[in-house]
Amino acid sequence: MKNSNSAILLRNLLALTTILTFLFGLLTMLAVVQQELANSSANTRTIVRRLKGAVIDDDQDWRNWQVNNGLSSNLTYVHVENRRADAKRKNYYSANAKQLTRSLKPLPFFGGIYYRGDALYAYASGHSRGIYYQVWVNLHQQKQVVKNVLLTILIVWIIVLAISVLFAVLLSDKLTQPLLVLNLAAKKAADSGRGQLPVPEKPTEIKELAVSFNELLGQLYDQNEQEKSFVNNAAHELRTPIAAIRSNAQLIKRRGGEHPEVIPEAVAFIDDESRHMQKMVDELLTLARTDRRQLEKAAFNLKEALQSALKSAQLAQPVQLACPDGLELVSDRDCLIEIVLNLLTNAGKYSPASSQVLVKAEATDGGVRISVADQGQGISAKDKEHVFDYFYRSDEVRGQIPGTGLGLAIAQKMAALLGGTLALADNQPQGTIFTLTLKQERAK
Repeated sequence: MKNSNSAILLRNLLALTTILTFLFGLLTMLAVVQQELANSSANTRTIVRRLKGAVIDDDQDWRNWQVNNGLSSNLTYVHVENRRADAKRKNYYSANAKQLTRSLKPLPFFGGIYYRGDALYAYASGHSRGIYYQVWVNLHQQKQVVKNVLLTILIVWIIVLAISVLFAVLLSDKLTQPLLVLNLAAKKAADSGRGQLPVPEKPTEIKELAVSFNELLGQLYDQNEQEKSFVNNAAHELRTPIAAIRSNAQLIKRRGGEHPEVIPEAVAFIDDESRHMQKMVDELLTLARTDRRQLEKAAFNLKEALQSALKSAQLAQPVQLACPDGLELVSDRDCLIEIVLNLLTNAGKYSPASSQVLVKAEATDGGVRISVADQGQGISAKDKEHVFDYFYRSDEVRGQIPGTGLGLAIAQKMAALLGGTLALADNQPQGTIFTLTLKQERAK
């Protein structure tokens, strides 16, 4: 696959190898060419110095030099021009030098280098005592050296490329094998709905990825189980009032004509159950909207907000409020009132009408603490573990005290939304204390 890790790694490694090899080869070629040109120029200048030392003034001097110079006539071409007034002969040419000099052209960007066709020549000149010397040296041997170097670089590039391909394949297999294992395990986990991915010891990145995936899978599984449990509980809780409403409606239908006295009682029962079902639906909608709720945090007087919650609760019990007058809180006022209202409603349902409910607020280091204490029957140790669960109600109160089992769950979820915590403790000598702790934020 062209977009797999192996293919991407192979392409990138080949591109990197090609670029590096090309740059290395280019630099090597430039260094070799520079060295060969430098050697050729030095050799050509040496020949010029030897010519100047020979002082070629006549034909005899020229013949002696040609015999004794030891240079190849096929590679070295010499032109001597005698500009002295008493010179009997003005120009001397080595073999083929005259024809060569007429067709040579300078090579751009390379001083002292001439070319004819594909042949290159190094050039040097000099003069002494009125005699001017010009020398051209064929660079055939130097060209051959450059070709050999180029061929060597090409062979090395092919070898390096082959090794790179093999290395890339082995490396990609080694790196992608843990990913393939994770992929297969993830597919099995997706098919089964539950499972953990194997955690390799190395490489570290894949190990950390596997650990993170396992944490995510665990959270998703727990969330899925909670949603299933929530749906089942909601269906179960709604089934009871629906069944009661249907049975009373059928009672009216069957016996209402002959026994009209049953109608008021059945209608009252239907009204109570429908009101209970409506309250449950409203609380379910509140739960669903809490996650998407947009908070509007601003500074407000905490005592005034708590008084508003007390007024909405309309408890049968007397309520005492203890809160400093000037205590301010930066938070979502409506959300806070809903939390306190749920706690007050819970206290009112499970406390005698003659008992007192205490609402207390105080400043803490970096925040505020709000508590709602009742003098009811209290919560057993077993029920404390589930008191914030959806639809949870203890066996002692189920069917005796109306409720949906969602109020405390909503309060805890809203507390978390505000960045706070909601905890419970026993009240002495009896009852329960719910404590909401919030951090004090800066006003925007």
